[in-house]
This record gives sequence, C-alpha cells and structure tokens, in this order.
Amino acid sequence: MSKLLRYSIETDQTVLLQYDNSPEQRVSIARLRDVLKGDDLKMVQNALRVRESFFKRHLPKLAITIAAGGLISVIGLTQQKEINILMN
Repeated sequence: MSKLLRYSIETDQTVLLQYDNSPEQRVSIARLRDVLKGDDLKMVQNALRVRESFFKRHLPKLAITIAAGGLISVIGLTQQKEINILMN
C-alpha cells in the first residue's frame, strides 16, 4: 500500500487523498475505513472531528454577528433616508 502524503477535506462528505506513487483520489467519508488503515485513518478522522467542532462552535456566532451587522446597516440607511426626506 502506498504512503499517504496529504489529505484535504473538500466537503462534509468528501476527502481528497494523495499518495506518494499514485494520483489523487476522492473518497467519501463513508468509505474511509476501506481505503485508509491505522494512523492515516485516525489522522483523517480526527481532522473531520475538528472541522465539525469548529463549525458547531464558531459558525453560529459568525452568522449572528453578520446578521446583526446587516440589520444595523439597514436601520441606519433607513434612518438616513428619513432624515434626508425631512430636510428637503
């Protein structure tokens, strides 16, 4: 079996694997156990857990922050238009 050089998590369901003497291979996370063994499997599964943890912890906060910023911008623009209408 070839040695795993690199891996890249492309989506929630797909991992790109690159071996030392073969072309890149896209693998569904459901098939990782069939393709990888031992430390390579543990390393990729750990990376998937870290990615999932990041999205669960930080993405909701980011989305709320962006939504709040958008809401404040809309309110500010609306008030600016009302002020301009009153001034004219």
